[in-house]
Amino acid sequence: MNIKPKRAGHRLNKFIESLGISKVEFSRKTGLDYAHMHKITKGDGDPGFDTCTKISKAYPELSLTWLITGIGDMKNITREERNDIQRVRAWRDENSTDASAVLYLFKAEYSDHKFLSSELREKRVYDEQIIKRLKGILLELFIERRELWSHLYNKFKNDYSAEKDTEELTEEEVLDQMHGSPELKGLDEYIASFCALGNKSQSQEIVNEHLKTRK
Repeated sequence: MNIKPKRAGHRLNKFIESLGISKVEFSRKTGLDYAHMHKITKGDGDPGFDTCTKISKAYPELSLTWLITGIGDMKNITREERNDIQRVRAWRDENSTDASAVLYLFKAEYSDHKFLSSELREKRVYDEQIIKRLKGILLELFIERRELWSHLYNKFKNDYSAEKDTEELTEEEVLDQMHGSPELKGLDEYIASFCALGNKSQSQEIVNEHLKTRK
């Protein structure tokens, strides 16, 4: 039985082994610092967005979704996944949110998107127009969440710096505070309800109206 490694670093190590090259050679080809990469492959940390970007440039056949989440195939990147990566990368370039937040959002959006697709299949909703409409609304929710993340990240970072009288702040400290934010929590809960076609969500209304037309 194949058991997927729990951490992205373990999956990165598996990918390097599949290439049949040494970690030193992989480090050279990707431009990654060897000591940092070695620490990740040992499972002592996960690759950040910049690390993933360098790996993707050197090995575009590698699925970053598989690397980050363990979902899908190692070397089978879909057009949809590539578009998602490009959208998140463009958003990061336009905002000051750091790598950990971007990586978290990528994983969250992929998971939410997959969950919605699963729920639609379970409800036997196959109409392309309905699916396109729902995924369009979901993308708008993702964009709203990204903008909120950027706003809250800067707010919490500035507040922390003022309180601690320092400009130094780890991403983990900022993200820990952000996760408890009522605004972010409320939006996360609505997105989860939307993907689950939950009670009183816009998605449930759209699907229910569609199902009535099939009776």
